[in-house]
Amino acid sequence: MKKTVLLIFAALMLSAALYGEEIYRIRVENRARGLVQVSLDRGRTYYAGGRVTRAASRTRRAFLAADYTEGGLVAAAASHGIRIKVSPSGSRREDGPDDMSIFSLVPAELFTEPELYGGIPTGDSGIHTDVAAGSFIFGNLAPFQGSRVFLEKGGALEPLKTSYVPAEGDILVITVQMPETQIKYIDFENRPGGDVTAYLKDGGSYLLTKVEQPVKGVGRFDGTAYDRPGQLNTVHGGVVTIDTSPKRPAGTRESTKDESRGGFMIQPLFHYARHDDAVEQVMVIGSRKDDFELEGRPPLFKETLGLWYYPEHPENSFRAMVKFEGEEAFKDVPAVTGLSPDCFVKKGRRLEYVRLMFGEYSPELALKEAEAAASALAEKVKKQGARPKADIFGPEIPSHMAGADYYIIYLDGVSKGAGNDTAKMLMDTSALPGGVHHLLIRASFNGKETADSSYFLK
Repeated sequence: MKKTVLLIFAALMLSAALYGEEIYRIRVENRARGLVQVSLDRGRTYYAGGRVTRAASRTRRAFLAADYTEGGLVAAAASHGIRIKVSPSGSRREDGPDDMSIFSLVPAELFTEPELYGGIPTGDSGIHTDVAAGSFIFGNLAPFQGSRVFLEKGGALEPLKTSYVPAEGDILVITVQMPETQIKYIDFENRPGGDVTAYLKDGGSYLLTKVEQPVKGVGRFDGTAYDRPGQLNTVHGGVVTIDTSPKRPAGTRESTKDESRGGFMIQPLFHYARHDDAVEQVMVIGSRKDDFELEGRPPLFKETLGLWYYPEHPENSFRAMVKFEGEEAFKDVPAVTGLSPDCFVKKGRRLEYVRLMFGEYSPELALKEAEAAASALAEKVKKQGARPKADIFGPEIPSHMAGADYYIIYLDGVSKGAGNDTAKMLMDTSALPGGVHHLLIRASFNGKETADSSYFLK
């Protein structure tokens, strides 16, 4: 018995994700018209793929599963939002979610929550963006649950303090590390007592846990309109949500009048027991109903499962596959939209297995994703009047700001100098990557500040 336990423990350690090398980072200026950017070279160059439409000014009470994430980390990554945990020290489990707080990055479609929204209302605890749900930082360049979050000051990154509250002008950076897991895929035997088995890249395997409750059908989960069947919609410390509904066009708002949602969940037992819902659309795994076992831990609920999904490159995609009764091979998840609580238990169509495939990171695909987002944003702001700038230029002062005591110039959120004559404040932008850049001018009149911002193209 002791030998078996040691073998399982060793396998868990082998599969666990430690912080590996940085593969990309997300940078967001918490200011209306600030840029949403991604860097694939540790911050040397950034691709702007979106803009902030409303800044966050506070945190809000955390959702239950944030209990399994430490402060200063991404608590949840989803196609419809990224939740960042801010936690007083010692609040993990002992004090529970009442003593924890979060703020969010929010896609365009969730500027206001749709009817019957079951997730976290954000309001002014959200950094709202014009990035479409399921794309860019909410898709193939999303962070992992457990990715670290920093405040950028003077070009240096500082970990978020447990007392952090978002303020206008803050620059937030999320670093995304390579998952250091040896897992190729995990099979879930969809029956009470069924095996949950991890299969490794070297051909080995081990028993991860057991199924407590099989999934019987499909439910209407937030954000599933923005993914494809089989795509991972949400990953946090207590849930993996798998989409079953077809992907709707950008800008679609989820609505009961034209139902576009569909999916099912995998949850660990302790988390499931804490909200104690007898839900047919949830597979429950694990053995501990009164303590942490899988919650907030790899390989399922921290650092290893992402939202990357490339239909033409399944080997680089995190995705689910299924096998039904009487079938020999796994296949893609079928499209099911709306509430269908028994679609996986119908005679002759019982769902026997769910398989979670772990996608391999591709720098080439990530670069294409960043370049495409940057190109799309450039076309958008070009239509709105933005023009290319020379490599060296002095910012033009708007007429309503003429005669100020002094000016401060910011480029992509970083101060480039102060003075009373901007014609002398020349900026060299030759090293900037192509795409959109944000120019902010602050002017002081007798101690009172005013600001004006614009975009330019490189």
